[in-house]
Amino acid sequence: MKSKILKLLLFQLFYSSLVYSQERCGTYQLEQSMLLLNPRLRTIAFENEQRNKEWTQRQNFGKNIESNLTSGMERIKNITPSTQSLCGYNNSYFTTIAAPSILNQTTSPSPNCTYGGEYITVTNMIAGNIYQISTCGLDIFDTQLTIYPEGGGQAVAHNDDWCGAQSEIYFNPTISGNYDILVNEYDCQSNTLCSSLDVTLFYSPRPILTIPVVVHVVYKNSTENISTAQIQSQIDVLNRDFRRLNSDLNTTPAAFRGTSDDPLIEFCLAERDPDGNVTNGITRTFTSSSNFPANNFVKFTSLGGEDAWNSNDYLNLWVCDIQGSLLGYAQFPYMLSTDPNTDGVVIDYQYLGTIGTATSPFDLGRTATHEVGHWLNLRHIWGDEPNCAADDSISDTPLQSQSTSGFPAFPFTDACSPNYPGVMFCNYMDYGDDAALTMFTTGQAARMDASIFNERLGLWSSLGCQTVITGSSELNQNLEIYLYPNPSAGIVNFSSNKEIKSIEVTDILGKKIFTEEPNQTHFSITLNNKGVYFVTVITNLNRSRKKLVIN
Repeated sequence: MKSKILKLLLFQLFYSSLVYSQERCGTYQLEQSMLLLNPRLRTIAFENEQRNKEWTQRQNFGKNIESNLTSGMERIKNITPSTQSLCGYNNSYFTTIAAPSILNQTTSPSPNCTYGGEYITVTNMIAGNIYQISTCGLDIFDTQLTIYPEGGGQAVAHNDDWCGAQSEIYFNPTISGNYDILVNEYDCQSNTLCSSLDVTLFYSPRPILTIPVVVHVVYKNSTENISTAQIQSQIDVLNRDFRRLNSDLNTTPAAFRGTSDDPLIEFCLAERDPDGNVTNGITRTFTSSSNFPANNFVKFTSLGGEDAWNSNDYLNLWVCDIQGSLLGYAQFPYMLSTDPNTDGVVIDYQYLGTIGTATSPFDLGRTATHEVGHWLNLRHIWGDEPNCAADDSISDTPLQSQSTSGFPAFPFTDACSPNYPGVMFCNYMDYGDDAALTMFTTGQAARMDASIFNERLGLWSSLGCQTVITGSSELNQNLEIYLYPNPSAGIVNFSSNKEIKSIEVTDILGKKIFTEEPNQTHFSITLNNKGVYFVTVITNLNRSRKKLVIN
């Protein structure tokens, strides 16, 4: 502990010597400071980035989200985008087709000849699925695509010039139902040439991950000791934003809304602590510190804060008075292996949740949404450098020269994205007012997936959200289960201190591949296919979940 405290003291001296501009988020500055203190982190960060990219490429996201989006962006790098906005709902009906229901399946009009100024109704599109809607296959005229709910209303997606003069949308419906796909010639014109329109089921969603959250309230006075209701209001915001259930998504410009995604992540205030005891998921710690600089002191009881819970099983969220103008900061996943005791998110008490001390214009809980995005490996949308070469490693977020602020009018352009639709100021990883931030993209969801199936894999087996069975002997009967060898070539042995009633094996997308009721304490199973699996073991009173690797 002495070496840790010395390291933090040296960090405080270094941090105090830096001059920062007024910023909403201190995550990037914290990361750069930690890299200077521990140069090995740079190597770890690079290895982590490569591992996550490789993981994403190996997964069956239809045709792979990131590589397809990247290739799409490569195609249009040298194309000057049009300045045309979305087209109005005034096209003529052509035909109706059913949405594809099998991964990688493509459906098209028959004959596949859609004129400019016509629309096709696609039936039974499922919320959460991603459909690749494209005219890239036939370069007859300069197409534009606009998507409306069946019968019209508010446009939900628009694209122009994704692949040369042709258009493509990776559309993720927020509501299941029928949608009208409008095809126009630039700019929103009609003609009698044939356009080829294809609708492909690109991705089907994985199971939802629920992350246990422990909120450490570190306070010096009663104002900073925020209420449980205010904390719950923040959990509610996270659950809406990370499931794309936020009502203000409807304010998102259609040019961006069509690329919005449901990350399939939910949150709960922890119901059991690391020792298996009942908890409400909140700790409260009085401190003599007037405020805390962004140097992680708030994360240690010995330094006036509160120690973290096991960061493999919980999202630690500290609430305190942060020194200076920062609203919050977080720690990237690649630091978990070297700094598990500092892993988590810190939010100033004035910017958490939607009630109580929450202060306008940052009173809608989006500071925590932004910082949890960092915690799941998302970068700032402009790449933290004031030039067009910097990027956030996400292919479907436009280049951006710097952070935006306030609530810009759409379209909002800059030197990096000078044409319609401009920069994605509505993205949670920008710096606008809370009311301006409304979405994550498909590429961002894929990047978060890579994190939760690698550095944050332990969250899948955490028991933090499971209710403790009171009045039973559960707490005195801890289940010990051993899987060996792990990794395995196929044969896996089980050994337990209790009789195992049932066992279930699922793959990383939640598909059940093996079940058995052994009613034994020692037994073996055989798995033939290589991959990463989750094994759930159940006794009369206990449940355990472990990761298993088959080489």
